[in-house]
Amino acid sequence: MSNDSLRDLLADDHAAVVPARDYGFELDVMARIERRRFQEQVLVLGVIGMAVSAMLAIVMPHLTPALIGLGQDIVPAAFAATIAAVLLFGFQQMRPGMRAMGLPV
Repeated sequence: MSNDSLRDLLADDHAAVVPARDYGFELDVMARIERRRFQEQVLVLGVIGMAVSAMLAIVMPHLTPALIGLGQDIVPAAFAATIAAVLLFGFQQMRPGMRAMGLPV
């Protein structure tokens, strides 16, 4: 027998058995389709990103002073909300240990 599988197949007296599916071809087609989808998505996301960047470049100089003023007004409330959230989260984390020690919580 030679190392050439095609020659061996053709020299065989039996009818050649062709596989029902060619997985290599299917994978190649799928790879091409996904590569094309990826390129399309990169193009769409690039165009959207450039449009959003241009819009922000136009709008942000007008919005920035208002956002700075709003941020200065919200800082005390945000600080208080952060402290309350930390305390609540800490209490929730301590509850199982407090129950194990016999404290009613």
